[in-house]
Amino acid sequence: MKVKNILASGCSFTQDGLGGLPPTLTQLGWNSYREGDVDYPAKTPQSWASFLAKKIDPDSFVNLATAGHGNYLVSKTIYDMLQTYNYNPKNTLVIFNISHMARMDVVCEYNTENDLIPWPQDILNYSFLKPNSDKWSNVMKNQQSDIEELIIYNTERLRELFEYLDKNKYPFVFTTLADYTDLPIVQEYKEHYIQLPGNGMFEYAGILGLLSEDEFHPNLEAHFLISRVIYDFICEKYNVEVN
Repeated sequence: MKVKNILASGCSFTQDGLGGLPPTLTQLGWNSYREGDVDYPAKTPQSWASFLAKKIDPDSFVNLATAGHGNYLVSKTIYDMLQTYNYNPKNTLVIFNISHMARMDVVCEYNTENDLIPWPQDILNYSFLKPNSDKWSNVMKNQQSDIEELIIYNTERLRELFEYLDKNKYPFVFTTLADYTDLPIVQEYKEHYIQLPGNGMFEYAGILGLLSEDEFHPNLEAHFLISRVIYDFICEKYNVEVN
């Protein structure tokens, strides 16, 4: 497989800015981690997804991962990007992390109130309410969702995404924020699941002693090592050709 496009999403464990532009009918897109462009020096990767964009070197790389958000954002952003832009299943790789299953994402009209959102309005014309903001808290108060309902809701959103990717033959892989191996949705799609040593990114970084100062997120070295595990998995599963 020759990868021309990588589309990523997730939470803070994958976030590293937009990272490029999607392909359209008139242009190939953009990858901010490509080397050799004098006018636009390559960015330095800060997440496993960006390390993959640098290693695989696609024409287009877009990372919609957003800190503090969950699996509705992951599912919706990937689905909408694939529906909107010129992503060919024959040369597009979708990568993402499953986030906390009890997180509640609330979509809204595009605005700049949520400074965590990495995409501009001309890429996706909507935003999400910033978690723990007054507006988000009001929605949560009105809905009064319990943890079990949120897990069911997020499971259904992920299932819709997986079914869409399968039906349309998009190559995809995913990993998890933490050890979610017992989740039925993870087991159902385990052939696409990159199970890191310790099972999740948090556990793997902890085993390596490579957590950030917050003792929760992987540090830069851990992100690089995570990217190597994921790269090897992708190469074995999809026989990826590197530029």
